[in-house]
Formats: sequence, structure tokens, C-alpha cells
Amino acid sequence: MLDPDGRWAAFDRDRVVEVHAVADRAPVAALATSPATRLAFSPDGRTLAVAALADGAVLVEFWDPATATIAGTARDLGHTAKITSMVYDQRAALLATGDAAGRVVLLDAAARRPIAATGPTGAPIQSLAFSPDGAWLATGDSRGMIRLHPVRR
Repeated sequence: MLDPDGRWAAFDRDRVVEVHAVADRAPVAALATSPATRLAFSPDGRTLAVAALADGAVLVEFWDPATATIAGTARDLGHTAKITSMVYDQRAALLATGDAAGRVVLLDAAARRPIAATGPTGAPIQSLAFSPDGAWLATGDSRGMIRLHPVRR
């Protein structure tokens, strides 16, 4: 996963999310976490969201990659399966997560709490994308179904 400015690359290896400077490939941070299932940089690159499984619970950790410190954790998201896709909106106000059961959860990124969710469809969510104006969230699942959801703030 690259941050939007192409400064950092992040990847998960053995319960540690590593962040490296792209220019010289030097390690910047090692973020100890639960087994990560997805990563997403905020549009400004200041936050790295890490979807993880901890003791059977699905959660999202919010890290500052520059300082290797955790800024917060979102729990009780309503996911019953691991997160398979995750994306920020253009303003980094919202974070959408999709899971292997087909449930999509919309989070208030600053408050780190869910604000909306769709029911599980039974098909894993493979892709998520916000429209440029943030008014719509597109979801794509493993059956090839694409859905558009209005985003209400």
C-alpha cells in the first residue's frame, strides 16, 4: 500500500505493519498490531488505518506512520467476518470497510465509530470507492455485483 503522495509504502509481515520511505527504501516505522487484513492511508498520508483481528474481534487501528504511534482504535463495528476492503473518502472524514460476509460499515474517521452499515450479502466485498464528491459509495463483491450507496452524513 502506498500513501497518496508516494512517500511511504506499508505492508504487513508477521503481525507487524512496516512502513518504509519509498525514495530510499529505508524503514520508517514498525507498527506492532494484531494480524492485519487490510491497510488504507488517509488522503493526506497522516494516518494509516489497519484492519485487524484480535481475539476473534474485528477492529480498525489508526496509526501515525511518521511517529509509529497509535492514535486510536475502532471496535464494535458490526463486522462478523474479517475486513477484506477499506477506503477513505477524499476528505478523510469517512472510512468505509467491507468484510468477507458482504457487510459494509461506514465510520466517522475522527470519532472512530460506525455511523451506518449495510446487511451482509453473503458475498465478500472486494472493492470500495467513494465518488469524488463523497456523495456515493460503490461496492463490488466476489459475485461481480456492483452496488451504489448514497452517503448520508
